Amino acid sequence: MNIRIIIATLITAFTATSCSKDRPEPEVQLTKQDSQVVKLSANAAFTTMLSNLTTESKSIGFEAGYFLYPSDSQTFRYERVEGKKGEPFISLQPKGQIGGVVHCHYNNLFPSYSGSDIKAIFELYIDEHLNDYNSFFCGVVSYTGRGYLLLIEDLGKFLAFSETNFTERERFRNFELSYFNKQRAHKDSGFESSYEIALAELLSGSGLALYKSNVPFLQWVKLSFENGATREDKLNK
Repeated sequence: MNIRIIIATLITAFTATSCSKDRPEPEVQLTKQDSQVVKLSANAAFTTMLSNLTTESKSIGFEAGYFLYPSDSQTFRYERVEGKKGEPFISLQPKGQIGGVVHCHYNNLFPSYSGSDIKAIFELYIDEHLNDYNSFFCGVVSYTGRGYLLLIEDLGKFLAFSETNFTERERFRNFELSYFNKQRAHKDSGFESSYEIALAELLSGSGLALYKSNVPFLQWVKLSFENGATREDKLNK
C-alpha cells in the first residue's frame, strides 16, 4: 500500500478517536425525585437545618429532628421532635400531612438509616401523612458528617417491597437480619461504607431512591447498587 495512504488512514483514525473523547457525555434525565433533591439542596433553610442537626448529633444523647409541613410560601414550616435521652429511636407521629421528615442519629448509632426508619416511610404513607408521595422525603444525618435522603420513586414497587418486609413482625425481623448480614459482608470497606453499601443493596428494587451528601449538604449524589458495588450519579453539575 502507498505510504501516503497509510499515513492518511492513521491520521484519520486518530482524529476520529480523539474527537469522540471530546464529545460531551449525554445528559441524564432527572426524575421528579432527583429534581426534588436538587431543589432541597438550593434551599438555605433546609441545608442549614441539616448542618445544625449534624452538629447536634455529636453531643446529644437522643435522636432529634423535624417534621416539615408545606406552607403557602413554597417553603416549609419546621416542627421540632425529640426522642428520649438514651433511647435509639424517635416517634414519627406528625399532626397532619407533611412534606418530609428529617432526624439525626447520635454517637454509636447507625451512620445511615435503621430498618425502623425505612419502615416508618411505609407507615406514614398508610396513615395518610404524606402531602405528596412524589416529593416526600425522609432524611437522616449523623455524627459522621454525612446525610441521606430517601424518596419514593415507584409507588407500586415500594408498596410491594413494604408488603414483603414490613407487614408482619417476623418479616420485619428477617428484613433487619438481612440488613445486618449485608453490613457484615461489607465490613472490610470500613464502618460507614459498609452500612452505605448494605443499604444500597437492601433497597435495590424497592421503589425507593437513595441519595447522599456531606456537610454543608449542597452537593448530592444518587446511590444505586449494581454488579456487587454502589454506583454514584451526581445531581448537582
